Amino acid sequence: MDAGLKGITGDLFGALTKPASVDAKPPLIVPAKQHPFVSMEPQPGSTKPRLLLPAAKPAAAQPSRSAAPTRKLPAYYHRLSLRAQRVYLAGDAIDHFPLTASPAAFAMVAALMRALDGGAPSIVQRASQSLLNEVCRLLRMRPVRIEVRSVRPHNSRGELHGLFYPRAPVRAAAASGRSSAAPPAGEPLIVLWMRTAQRHDVVKPRTFLRTLMHELGHYLDYALLKLDDSYHSTGFYQRESFLMRTLCPAESPRPDRSD
Repeated sequence: MDAGLKGITGDLFGALTKPASVDAKPPLIVPAKQHPFVSMEPQPGSTKPRLLLPAAKPAAAQPSRSAAPTRKLPAYYHRLSLRAQRVYLAGDAIDHFPLTASPAAFAMVAALMRALDGGAPSIVQRASQSLLNEVCRLLRMRPVRIEVRSVRPHNSRGELHGLFYPRAPVRAAAASGRSSAAPPAGEPLIVLWMRTAQRHDVVKPRTFLRTLMHELGHYLDYALLKLDDSYHSTGFYQRESFLMRTLCPAESPRPDRSD
């Protein structure tokens, strides 16, 4: 792991590897403005089941909101402040974005899939940035910057897929060694890894695209929905699935690769 990468993920892995007590209470959720969002997955061979995403509702013309929560809330919700609970419920009540994909967006998804087949991070980064730019253009949003790196960091709990920084720290902005490509400190930033930790295989295209949409969803929660924070609520995962369905409406099966 290079020094820049270790600088971003060191504190995170220290927290993840701390032994859990049987009687320990659920951890407090750290506000996104103080800590990046993380996408994790168990290592191959782990007996820990993967997270099953909730079924998404059919898309409508505008973001839909419910009058009151009708599903079970996570335990950490009750540990949030009243203001944070209101933010959580506001995000949980929205199941999609007002997005209609353009022909250019479909072409850029295909170009990203081809770039992943080539296995070069710089080419994958350019293809990912083009897709992000187009989606943000369609939503009339300022584009968010992305850095694509090679091998995923990992520990005994799993592999790190991606991060979203609402405000990129200096060490993240300079980690790639390409100051011209890195956003200024304080600007939103997405960081994705494209190779598995154990075998260094390029991840499956759909896995990479979903991680990209996951981190983009966090950015849109702030920039488009104007939420004060972005929680992993059921509504958030529905919006993530909406982005996938919108950009891959009739995705054909692709050969499996180790992931």
